[in-house]
Amino acid sequence: MSKIVDSRIKARNLWIEKQNSWIELLNLWITVENFWIQLPKTIRKADFLNESAFFNVNHKTNSIKLK
Repeated sequence: MSKIVDSRIKARNLWIEKQNSWIELLNLWITVENFWIQLPKTIRKADFLNESAFFNVNHKTNSIKLK
């Protein structure tokens, strides 16, 4: 009986670990998405403040070039 209970506990723990890894992957994806959403705002703000150390933003052609 205890072997069955042990195996069920192990199976449940593996399932929880799998769920946790999916949650971590989802959180990583959300972090990447937020980074890409924030990036244009950061570039525009840096260009607007004329403090862009890395990019030249051409608003007429909507192009971004590295300095």
